Amino acid sequence: DAAPRDENLQTKTRADRARAVIDMVRGKGTETSSVLIDGLRQLDPHLSRTLNLM
Repeated sequence: DAAPRDENLQTKTRADRARAVIDMVRGKGTETSSVLIDGLRQLDPHLSRTLNLM
């Protein structure tokens, strides 16, 4: 299952890949989404503020 998904992600645009990752994380639940948001806050505070994640 994972291999076709990985190949799909490689052929998409950066925005499409970002959307795909967000959709996958959202499907895993609130706790996983929180982990992603916390990681984004640490890695890119400016983006986090722009997205109102702070």
